[in-house]
Amino acid sequence: MREGKRLREIGDIDLAMTVFDKVLSDSKTPIILNELACFYKEEQRFDKALVLARAALQLDPTNQDYQETLKEVQGAKE
Repeated sequence: MREGKRLREIGDIDLAMTVFDKVLSDSKTPIILNELACFYKEEQRFDKALVLARAALQLDPTNQDYQETLKEVQGAKE
């Protein structure tokens, strides 16, 4: 996850997405799903962000951060 964030910070978005997709294939914890939803929202890949935000919330439906992420993604997509 750190490597993906580092790559994003230096502007290598495509490689960052590859790293994040690898992290996602290895672990589907709600925190990772939510982090990736935020990343994809910021990159304006709203369909992917929406799927990830919903998955995080499904695993932890009472988490207010995940609820907020879903609202933000839905709002950004409109």
